[in-house]
Amino acid sequence: MVRMLLAVLCAVFLPTLVEAAPPSAAIAITPASTSVAAETSTTFNFSLTSQSEAVSAVSLKFTVPPGTTVVSSASTGSIFPTEVLAPSITNTTFTWERLRSDTGYLGTSGFIGSVTLRFTSPGNFLLDPAGLSQVLAYSDSTNILASSTPAEVAVTGAVPGSLSQTGSTAALAIGILVGASAGFMLLSKHRTRHKTRVSSKE
Repeated sequence: MVRMLLAVLCAVFLPTLVEAAPPSAAIAITPASTSVAAETSTTFNFSLTSQSEAVSAVSLKFTVPPGTTVVSSASTGSIFPTEVLAPSITNTTFTWERLRSDTGYLGTSGFIGSVTLRFTSPGNFLLDPAGLSQVLAYSDSTNILASSTPAEVAVTGAVPGSLSQTGSTAALAIGILVGASAGFMLLSKHRTRHKTRVSSKE
């Protein structure tokens, strides 16, 4: 009788005393570090790890450098087969949303998809999905994103148009010098002819 009572008490009160570990999910971008020239494209892969709770949807959002454009995307084999919102950039915010309609994904390094981006602004940038992205739990649709592995991007090269502007400025300067030189030579010849005529008259 005493044993039965203890068993009942444990069944009722023990779950409230043991605090479950908070669910967490992590998004990773690869390559984690890359260097590209301005006006060239590079591809990034996105993956998700969630070992404590199944997830049903993901909203990828992060800040990109000014002038960045989406070239293409791929999602064959994605753990989120359905695309809700295609990859796009509004101002300087990249967005891509996908989901799955079953009981959710639970695992490590599940492939979300890949995106090819073209950069135009030189500088060092960090593509970090931790601040704006969301990973929705299958059970209650809460955001369980806890961490991320961002990508460091170094964009090298001149600002688009600066090279041509520099070339145009140089060409204009050379043109002015050549024109001035030609005008000076023409003026010298005219003055020489004028002196010759005056001498002959005298």
